[in-house]
Amino acid sequence: MGSCLKVHLLTKETRTIKAQDGTTMQEILEIVVGRLRAINQQYFALQITDTLPDGSKAAHWIPTNYTLPDANQRYPPADKDRPWQWNLKIRFLPNNIQNLAESDNVTFTYFYDQVRLEYYECLAEQMELETAVQLGCLQMRRQYKNLSHEALNKKSNINMLENEIGFDKFIPRCVLDKARSREIKKLVQNNLKQFSQLTENQCVYKFFEILSKIKQIGSTTFHVKMGEDEESQSIEIHVGPLHGISYKLRDTVVRIDFECIQAITVEPTCTYQTRVILIYTIIGVAQEERLDLFAPSVYAALELASLVDGYCIINTSNENTRITPDSEGAPRSLRTRGIHPRTLSMYSTNRLVNFLLLSWLPVVSLTTMLRLSW
Repeated sequence: MGSCLKVHLLTKETRTIKAQDGTTMQEILEIVVGRLRAINQQYFALQITDTLPDGSKAAHWIPTNYTLPDANQRYPPADKDRPWQWNLKIRFLPNNIQNLAESDNVTFTYFYDQVRLEYYECLAEQMELETAVQLGCLQMRRQYKNLSHEALNKKSNINMLENEIGFDKFIPRCVLDKARSREIKKLVQNNLKQFSQLTENQCVYKFFEILSKIKQIGSTTFHVKMGEDEESQSIEIHVGPLHGISYKLRDTVVRIDFECIQAITVEPTCTYQTRVILIYTIIGVAQEERLDLFAPSVYAALELASLVDGYCIINTSNENTRITPDSEGAPRSLRTRGIHPRTLSMYSTNRLVNFLLLSWLPVVSLTTMLRLSW
């Protein structure tokens, strides 16, 4: 049985995809991102969003190995008459954003537009006037590359930007309302002069540099508890290309590289929290380590697990998931494919045999997997 999925782009355009029940998010992404002619499809993901009656927003990232039935079962809409909006977004990034700009300008520009729109929607009201004008002028410079330093000396050109184009296309209206027009025009003129020699990509680098002082870019922070039970200490754990998986313990920053992750398990607890277990190795040490993290909800746990798993796949030559088949929220497809051999060694003999029997694997595969596991 098939259905149509409408995917929204940042440009307000949509792409309608015909999908069967067995079609995965990865296959949908390959179609949508392929039409954009982006080279690095692995950085994209699908996010569902909804505006709730109280004005708040709900958003969930959908793991790439989910099918549509998996997503509908795990994330039922708050109102059956108001389905989720499906959005194409960048979720993963390389270590060097400048290299991305040189090798895949489509993905680079898409990420910039995404960050800029999120800034408008989430951070605008807390921005200081000078910072907001700087960010707005960088976008003006990208859009109007032919404005020379000499042209910016003319007040008439600045007046044209304000009256015919509108400063509010580049600077949030809530910020513009805090100052007089004369003050804003002077700030715009001075900043445009300052940025007049920057190229398009240099404007983006500068935009990220300024905004990163207020908000982390390319890294996701999770508020969790760490330890062997739910009463352990609260920490912030950061996941991203530059941080790996890192957190601060007392005065020490601990980092786990994605290449070291062997298995990820998500399991419910007797309270409202959900446990995420990371099994990892330390370079030069044979013994495996275990990190227990307690997320405030199953959705937060799944997002943490899928983000780490995605970076593990991107940063290694192994494209199989590290999420164990019996994890909370694991898609049904994990029972028959995409299983890291190391993942299986976490289970007892009985659970492994039951898993293989349920998967209807042939005897040859059973023998091979048992040899890998023990």
